Amino acid sequence: MDPTGIISVILTFIGLIFAWFQIDHRFKRKKKLEKIPTDVLARVLKTKVLRIGWFDYPPFIEFNSDNSKKPKGLYPLILKKVSEKFNLKIEWTQINIGDCIGMIENDKVDIVISIFQTAKRAKKTDFTCFLHSITVGGVTKKSIKDVNSLTDLLNSNYKIVVSKGEIGHELIDTLDIRNSRITIINTDNISKILSFLRSGDAEIALLDSVSIKNYFTKTADSYLKSLKQIFVNRPLEICHMGTMIPIGQKKLSDWIEGEFRIARNDKKIQLVESEIIENYKELVSKF
Repeated sequence: MDPTGIISVILTFIGLIFAWFQIDHRFKRKKKLEKIPTDVLARVLKTKVLRIGWFDYPPFIEFNSDNSKKPKGLYPLILKKVSEKFNLKIEWTQINIGDCIGMIENDKVDIVISIFQTAKRAKKTDFTCFLHSITVGGVTKKSIKDVNSLTDLLNSNYKIVVSKGEIGHELIDTLDIRNSRITIINTDNISKILSFLRSGDAEIALLDSVSIKNYFTKTADSYLKSLKQIFVNRPLEICHMGTMIPIGQKKLSDWIEGEFRIARNDKKIQLVESEIIENYKELVSKF
């Protein structure tokens, strides 16, 4: 066979492989969508069960001190009011934030609460009922004084550490920063993230500002005295936090939007929310 014929065969073979992968991807995507009922809200109201995915994110939702499987915080208070109104049983499922998309797509939970909407997550799931916005910031050594804004970050040579799947990771993927400056680690443990600053393997850690404040407030580590929170007044990004739901569930979206906001008007819940806004000034805003 002449060289032209060989090249033609190779190109045809590559084309067939590419086409197979496209068909396989579409088939798997279709199978995932088939797992989710056409009307999730109808199922919830019929079975009287609402399955909720959650991860620890104080003060909005957090582990209960009585070691029960039911979390506490602002969102559980809202869900308690909604469940009482509709006589629903709440099934709480603690998840890792990196697994939230799969939990929705595979119909393991009906919703995931207290979660940021991002472009990556919105490709495979939908979002509704944004109650708060949260800023994205960072941590660095007090000796570093020339990084105070996104512009400073982009034009510096400082090494950056982010947690895989977290908001810092999703943000860094959208920025024009060379890979040699970035370290991505698979953990949601802030101590492990900040250990890269301690070792000198990174100079800046990117995280949401609420998690940073929580860590600095609750952690007894003398090393923290050498660190500071940055991008407080000039955040890298402002994220909308709401409820993740399956794609194509407008009835569920409208129901959550309406009922969560009605429950939020409860005086006790309003007091809890006002305290959060006061304690997290400049970091949390109310919708």
